[in-house]
Amino acid sequence: MAEKNCFYDVFYQEGESPSFCYRSGKAVYEETFLGGCLISSGWNAGGYPPALLKGFPTRLNKRDYTEPFAFNLDIDGVTLDYALGFSGFSTEETESGILACVELKSTLKPVEIKVFTALDGTQVFTRWLEIKNLSDKPMNVSRLSVIAGGMESMDRGELTLSDDVDKLYSVGYFESDKWAREGLFKWRDLQPEETRIDTRYSRDRFRHPLVFIRNNVSGKIWFAQTAWSAGCRFSIDLNAQKEIDESHLSFKAEISSRNPIFVIAPDETLVTPEVHMGIVHGDFDEAVNEMHSHTRKSVLRQPSPCLIGCGMGAEHDMDVRSTKIFIDQFADMGGEVFIVDAGWECPPDRQTEWGDFTGTNRPDPERYPNGISEISDYCHEKGMKFGLWVDIENAGIFTEINKNHPDWRSVNVFGEKSGHLLDMSNPEVARYAERELSRIIE
Repeated sequence: MAEKNCFYDVFYQEGESPSFCYRSGKAVYEETFLGGCLISSGWNAGGYPPALLKGFPTRLNKRDYTEPFAFNLDIDGVTLDYALGFSGFSTEETESGILACVELKSTLKPVEIKVFTALDGTQVFTRWLEIKNLSDKPMNVSRLSVIAGGMESMDRGELTLSDDVDKLYSVGYFESDKWAREGLFKWRDLQPEETRIDTRYSRDRFRHPLVFIRNNVSGKIWFAQTAWSAGCRFSIDLNAQKEIDESHLSFKAEISSRNPIFVIAPDETLVTPEVHMGIVHGDFDEAVNEMHSHTRKSVLRQPSPCLIGCGMGAEHDMDVRSTKIFIDQFADMGGEVFIVDAGWECPPDRQTEWGDFTGTNRPDPERYPNGISEISDYCHEKGMKFGLWVDIENAGIFTEINKNHPDWRSVNVFGEKSGHLLDMSNPEVARYAERELSRIIE
């Protein structure tokens, strides 16, 4: 379908081995249900389906990949990537494009899997799974790749354009996972082995779950990001050797944590995080701009522009007078939201020790003798909204929660209690957190 200079369609080829060709902009991704497996059949940025030439199809050969499967799923120690039954395929028009669904059912476990792909006319696809527990017992998910499988193969003719298999591909990602260094982006040569880029679990939470993979021979770039605030991993496997005139590239966008990653209750459906993945035949700027276009069209669908905000935190003197001066200056600059950051729970001159007071959840009476509402009311008088930083899952050493409920602190794998972190798996703690958030907001 064409709409305002964008194009998207889905071509469903029925038969013994049905295939599903997704085209959005000039990006093409195809999957095939073959021998009880949903496998990746290839990508291109030229807008053509891989089965276009009957005599010389460009679909990937499943035998070239150890795991050609389009997703990975282990439940209760059983791998469900294969031995699947095909239940059906459907598409529907949406406000921004097309939503396609491949319905599968495992023959190894009582599990139904729906594979969703959304197209919006940009060169980015949105992929997620819905996994339903059809049994009467809980199920443990111990491995989950939302999208996976082969990406492309190159033969002798293409490889001769590069002198070294170490230079065939480059991978780009945010190198640092440290606070205030989140934007440190770097390209590296992709080595002929498996490369893993972790974020938010085995690497710190400040690494954004985003990756770029560039073919240095042809110039195409794949890019993907996972819409998930917990543990993620991108695994890229380049199977190439100097002595062999071919290479095979595969990819996984995984959810990572200690197992089980998720527990699915009886008759419950787990909706996985989304992965936004695309391909362009162009430069880095084109890939970035395409992801921005997709995000604005299909993810951040706000009716009005984002608000301009700034804040006052523990790096400054946070007394009432200084805070009001900051508010005045920001209002004169056209600011729309003023945020009081960490330190509002601390006594004067101790705001840099905010971690020990986090979880008090009340403004320090000496710092704010008239309460925090004096600051929020002043913001509103200036025509701005007010925001307040809250770290509800922590309780510092000077808080009543830490003193009165030491049993509420989380425990690590060595049996050691954390200094501040509360155990949100404890229903009593979760109820407390919800009550506190409601109280603070109200």
